[in-house]
Amino acid sequence: MNAKTSNKIATQAAIPQGVGAPQNQIAAFTQQIRHITTHLKAHKKDHSSKRGLIHLVSKRSRLMRYLQRTQPALYLQTREKLGLRK
Repeated sequence: MNAKTSNKIATQAAIPQGVGAPQNQIAAFTQQIRHITTHLKAHKKDHSSKRGLIHLVSKRSRLMRYLQRTQPALYLQTREKLGLRK
């Protein structure tokens, strides 16, 4: 993870548990998803990046379901903070 990524995660999530906390992982995945999405808008035929994007979205979705199941209040807070839909 580079400095730009860690700064972004720190401002979005701001959770003291560290990078392993589910909400921090979701924030990192969200940032990567947004970056790859902008890349794919310019490079429509980049199928390997598209495959990676689908993989990241799936990982984030699984983490969100885990967070919703285990800590519903934190799930809602994370979703609202990152601007994610259900």
